[in-house]
Amino acid sequence: MHWVLQAITTGVAAFIATNLDDLILLTILFSQVHSASDRDAAQTEGQPSHGQKTEGPPVKAQQIRAQQIRAQQIVTGQYLGFLILVLASLPGVLGSWMVPRPWLGLLGLLPISIGLNQLLHQKPEATVQQVNITALPDRPQRNSRKITALLSSPIGQVAAITVANGGDNLGIYVPLFASQPVATVGLILVVFFGLVGVWCAIAYFLTRHPVIVKILARYGHLLLPLVLIGLGIMIIMESQTLTLLPNG
Repeated sequence: MHWVLQAITTGVAAFIATNLDDLILLTILFSQVHSASDRDAAQTEGQPSHGQKTEGPPVKAQQIRAQQIRAQQIVTGQYLGFLILVLASLPGVLGSWMVPRPWLGLLGLLPISIGLNQLLHQKPEATVQQVNITALPDRPQRNSRKITALLSSPIGQVAAITVANGGDNLGIYVPLFASQPVATVGLILVVFFGLVGVWCAIAYFLTRHPVIVKILARYGHLLLPLVLIGLGIMIIMESQTLTLLPNG
């Protein structure tokens, strides 16, 4: 049972280290759902009573446009994007069957280098804000000639944002999966997909607590590089990579 606890702990640490920026992104997306709901409520209250004439465009058309993205679509898109990232990382498991484990441990240098790079080049908030603006335009059909019908939908857009924002995920998951037994990888994946749902729930909650979001955006980038470096060291130690050194 020791390996179960270790796999769960590793999965939680790896997920948090690679998805804290996604938490802020999801909070921004869910805030759009709340904004649409608030606009709909205001429009409903402003509808004239029976027998009165209306002016301007129909309220129904405005409501449809305001509700073009829904909470269920955000959750589905997040799961789809994360699934793509995981599938792209799974070939690392094949490496554990063909390459001696101590050599695979050298992949632990990858998360260490990512962590060091983040420490040296701190960019806490700008990326998330920019991705949200460009990836969710008010009129997705504007780019319909360049993207598929799926990517034109809110679900496809959220999935695309998740994949585009997950470059570091591949750099962490590939060496992590390659250095673990298949059973451990399976348990880590269960933890990952469970935490995706938890992440969405937390993000939805945070839309009503913007102060917490500001704290995460301001200080989260200081902690994440340390977690990544720690994961890299753990991969090297568990793979017994130090035995490759002379007199190791």
